[in-house]
Amino acid sequence: MLPTNIITSARKYRENGVFRLQGVFGLLTLLNRLGVPQPTLLRTYRALIRQDKL
Repeated sequence: MLPTNIITSARKYRENGVFRLQGVFGLLTLLNRLGVPQPTLLRTYRALIRQDKL
């Protein structure tokens, strides 16, 4: 848990949709809790999120 609030870009939500983006975040959280290494999580994130600036 972070000690403070974070700010996120609405651009990701516009490009991916709310349900898709939350689903990807849920999947990444599950994979993280299952012990999947961070480099794999990053590759998965980049493969699933539509974003021009990555």
